[in-house]
Amino acid sequence: MSEPKDGGPAFPFDWKDFQPTTGEQVVREQFSGMALREWFAGQVEFGQNDYPTVCASMKKLMGEDCPKQNEDFIGYLRYHARFEAIVRYIKADALLAARKEDR
Repeated sequence: MSEPKDGGPAFPFDWKDFQPTTGEQVVREQFSGMALREWFAGQVEFGQNDYPTVCASMKKLMGEDCPKQNEDFIGYLRYHARFEAIVRYIKADALLAARKEDR
C-alpha cells in the first residue's frame, strides 16, 4: 500500500468506548483529521517581506496580471491571497518531501 501524497492524516484519533456487557474497550469511530499537507500549508510562515522577493514571478506563477490596488482593491486582495495559498502549498510539498528523505 502506497503512502498518500498528502502525507496522511495530521491528527488521527479513535473514539473509544466500553462495551456495556463485557467492559471491553472498543473503537466506535475513527477520524482521520486534516491531511498533513493541509496542516503544513497552514503553518508555513508567509509575511509581507516575502512579496518583494517574488513579485517578478507572481504573474508567471498566477498566469495573469495583478489588479492594481488603487483600482480594484478586492481583486488585488484576492490575487495576493491566491498567490499566498499557492506558495504555502509549494512549501508544504517541500516539507513533505524533506520528511520522506529524513526517514
